[in-house]
Amino acid sequence: MPKKVDLEAIPNTAIIKSFYMSQGCLFIVFAILYFIFRHTFTLNNKLTFNFKEVVFLGLLSGVIVALLELLLDKLLPKHWLDDGGINRRIFEAMSMPHIFLAMLIVAGVEELLFRGVIQSVFGLWPATIVFTLLHFRYLRKPLMFIIVFGLGLYLGWLYHYTGSLWPSIACHYVIDVFLGVLMKKEINDASLD
Repeated sequence: MPKKVDLEAIPNTAIIKSFYMSQGCLFIVFAILYFIFRHTFTLNNKLTFNFKEVVFLGLLSGVIVALLELLLDKLLPKHWLDDGGINRRIFEAMSMPHIFLAMLIVAGVEELLFRGVIQSVFGLWPATIVFTLLHFRYLRKPLMFIIVFGLGLYLGWLYHYTGSLWPSIACHYVIDVFLGVLMKKEINDASLD
């Protein structure tokens, strides 16, 4: 049986470096796939910006999804939604301003890859499945797996419905920032006790 990693023993700089390396790898995969499939679609028309769609479908629905996740966190046993402490450790290593920047990178890179390329080339279901499998640490947590799958499906629907990546990027960003800031606040409050 593999030895469990003590996340607290990993320095903050290593946590942050790993975080950005993973996002860099996803961006490289995006660039390679975009290069391979560039003749079958273009990103230009997928980056049209409609203020109402971004605000009402992206930002507002992101807040609603984040509030639903927060409600689940309050109502359900903690171990059902525990990812093994990885998210907690990532947000612990970041300052509040860093969380806002880092989650913008996550939302942009992941939506470019999963919706911008994979969904554009292969369709909604393959993009949702790959998005869910990328979050492999949730595979042993059925509820987390379902939540990530549902979120991937919703982000894919947003992209399909609007034809633009901006609403799905905005929604993804709001969810990650909202939950990241709340987690950071919990961590900071616990350190004061």
